Amino acid sequence: MTFQRSQAMQFGKGKSADEIISHLGEGTELTGELSFTNGLRVDGVVKGKVRSEAILEIGLSGKVDAEIEVRKILIITLKACF
Repeated sequence: MTFQRSQAMQFGKGKSADEIISHLGEGTELTGELSFTNGLRVDGVVKGKVRSEAILEIGLSGKVDAEIEVRKILIITLKACF
């Protein structure tokens, strides 16, 4: 399959800052500085600095030990129903 340059460049086009399009999965650890353009969900471990104009979503198994500067953050928690 052959892609023209214009087709390949459109992959991330039209995505909003609140749309999660990247995922750091469980079992993955990142240490250092992380920046992203579109939403990111973390189910692994991030240590260091996180910067973005987009949303950062931290899943149930996600751990973030970092200086965080993002537009919006969503932390998923387990809620018990009795």
